[in-house]
Amino acid sequence: MATSVSLPHLKMHTAGLSLSGSRQSPHECTPNAVTQVHRCRQHPHRSVGNSSGRLSSLTCLGAAAVAGGSASMANRQRVGTWRATPRRAQLMQASSPGVMLMGDNVHNGRRFFNAGEQERGLQLFLDSADLEEWERCLPRGIFRGVTTNPVLLERAGVTCAPSKLKRLLKKALDYPGVQEVMFQAWGSDVASLVHTARALRDLDPARVVVKMPLTVAGAEAAALLKPQQETRICMTACYSQQQALIAAGLKAEYISPYLGKMAEEAVAKGLANGTDGSMNGRMECILLQTTLEGMGSSTRMLVASVRSAVHAADLAAAGCNTFTIPPKVCDELFDVEATRIAAENFQQAADRNQLPEKAKSKARSSQKDLSKQKSEELHEPQQVEQESVAFAD
Repeated sequence: MATSVSLPHLKMHTAGLSLSGSRQSPHECTPNAVTQVHRCRQHPHRSVGNSSGRLSSLTCLGAAAVAGGSASMANRQRVGTWRATPRRAQLMQASSPGVMLMGDNVHNGRRFFNAGEQERGLQLFLDSADLEEWERCLPRGIFRGVTTNPVLLERAGVTCAPSKLKRLLKKALDYPGVQEVMFQAWGSDVASLVHTARALRDLDPARVVVKMPLTVAGAEAAALLKPQQETRICMTACYSQQQALIAAGLKAEYISPYLGKMAEEAVAKGLANGTDGSMNGRMECILLQTTLEGMGSSTRMLVASVRSAVHAADLAAAGCNTFTIPPKVCDELFDVEATRIAAENFQQAADRNQLPEKAKSKARSSQKDLSKQKSEELHEPQQVEQESVAFAD
């Protein structure tokens, strides 16, 4: 567990802002060489790491606390100490690219994780109920599971009935790497939601995750299911950072924000940051993840409504590690022209470097004859030597 430590003498640089403690020095560690912060010998009070250059936590100084460009001790106390956790520094840097955060394993303005530091690592799900799409994508071995909802079931021609979904579940679990399947409960009130959720859970309590909408009825249904610890819950249709509090309060296993649909909402309301609103969705996901981390919640953020492989990779670089992607985005992950050309060149070289089958057979025959001839030559001197010995006798 990270320990809260205040670093009053650590200087942080932002685009156009200089954030520092009350103690001043003529020597400054430059922002483009973070390693100097750890190695400064002239001013030991600025050496903020141990011999390995690691920090257990750091103080987060916001722009609101730096009027005039310098943060006083009172400002630092008001802002408080920002607890460093495995992903939070990276998430904060992604949401505020101008800020350089100095925390665990920082080098040249970038933060690197130790192996195994991020909890459970990447998890990818395929967002589809179409068996043909499953057959194309799931054998690739990159998916932990499958996510569905009533809309996807309708598109795939699968009836919303536990008996039909049981076959779907069995089919999904036959693919390599697939460990869980998400089905969404349906019903117009709390009682019906609970009824269908229990039916879905009973298909396989260990492998089935029941999705519930982030509505009052959905929360009440999840709360009724919570005492039954075998029910795995994903709170879905998340559009706002504040909804993280609902999922965390329910101790849901997952919360699923709709990345692409949040971007569409921003465009529709005239709030888009950019032309397509993708930055709005990205920022909301990062804030949602930061909120979960800030609460110390075990709820995992499952990013849904992913419209582009680039958007998923961008969020992954920011520290988000769980996504459900449609088959189109799965194809995009593999659609790198330079890689395809390189693989073709490798195969062409291998083909050119192989002998035809007849030549292979002839070469094997020649090798066999040569081996036989060598064997005979080795035995000849022995026979001559034996004859000489007999003559001498």
